[in-house]
Amino acid sequence: RFKEQTGCPVISLPCRIQNSTHNGRIFPSPVPCNCCETCIENFELEDDCTVGSPGSPIPHGRCGDGLTCASQEDDEHTICQLMSGTNCLKDQESYDTDKDKGTTGHLAQRTLCDADGDYSPIKCIPGQICYCVDTEGRRIFGEALNIRGIEILMKCECSRQESSLGRVLETDMRVPFVRCNEMGSFDQLQCIKDQCLCVDIHSGFPTSDVVNITSQGLQTLPCFNESGYNNDSYHRECEEKKSILVQTLYNRARIGLYASNDTETYEFCQPDGYYARIQQNDTHKFCSDKFGNRIANYAAILGSPEADTMTCNCARVELLLKEKEAYEIPVCCSNGNYPKVSCRRGLCFCTDENGNQTSMEVPHEEIKTLDCYSGKNFC
Repeated sequence: RFKEQTGCPVISLPCRIQNSTHNGRIFPSPVPCNCCETCIENFELEDDCTVGSPGSPIPHGRCGDGLTCASQEDDEHTICQLMSGTNCLKDQESYDTDKDKGTTGHLAQRTLCDADGDYSPIKCIPGQICYCVDTEGRRIFGEALNIRGIEILMKCECSRQESSLGRVLETDMRVPFVRCNEMGSFDQLQCIKDQCLCVDIHSGFPTSDVVNITSQGLQTLPCFNESGYNNDSYHRECEEKKSILVQTLYNRARIGLYASNDTETYEFCQPDGYYARIQQNDTHKFCSDKFGNRIANYAAILGSPEADTMTCNCARVELLLKEKEAYEIPVCCSNGNYPKVSCRRGLCFCTDENGNQTSMEVPHEEIKTLDCYSGKNFC
């Protein structure tokens, strides 16, 4: 009624243009019912700005992405300045310094930071994959082949939420409240017991009514896809096994036979409901595909250094690239990890546990000059 009687003001020009020089954020206007929109303009570098305080008027603008409102030395006047001090921004500065010196590797990538100076959701390796990271740059669930436009498809919203929840609860042995897809976004079909609905893969917001699948079946939901779901059950094989194990552990804990922080348990399911990349039996840890099948011969004896440091990151990438018949496949260690030294087209360089290049490349004949070289065993 308010909107019908008074109408809404036209939002300011920057929010209507939304280009590289004129842009802003649109918020609900502070009027009755919040039914109108208001624009907060994004200021540019060295534009005047205000820090604000309780009771201050609503600002008409804010410093844009990567900028912060602060005063300069010996001057109380505040202007928009470049953010500094976060780990992500320090990584960018380090990369820029190396690039100016001509000491960046040909596959090294500049770290991407978000508007707050934290790490952007994905990190990519040329010719291989992109994977999800949290705001502090730590690798979390979610990966996909590095293809054109991947940053539009892959935003890792679900994976970041699941990772944060895991750190708060401080245990892996729990039944997840939400299911992600393989790229770290929300699975478009979500269920709690027999109540299911469709959601937007990026926001997680509902896009359909709730359906009781016991009486109606999953196929009645508009987002149901036979290639990704079983009409008889929402839960995947790994989720079923984990649910049984978690219930067993809880029952034992109630009678004092199990501690919730028992270190003998491990997370064997991914947030997408499939098997995690590291599985184990009575004698070995081994690298697994999402269906629980061993990848090649990548394994290590339980309790060995190779098992304790196992990531299987390289093994999973090898599997992805072979499925797509890629021309260049990484060479992995026997436990499925990336080696400390990798070579490509006659050039060798240092790599981290995720396969990122961390040094300048040198000809194969000069491999011993690399800081990460420690003999013929690169693992």
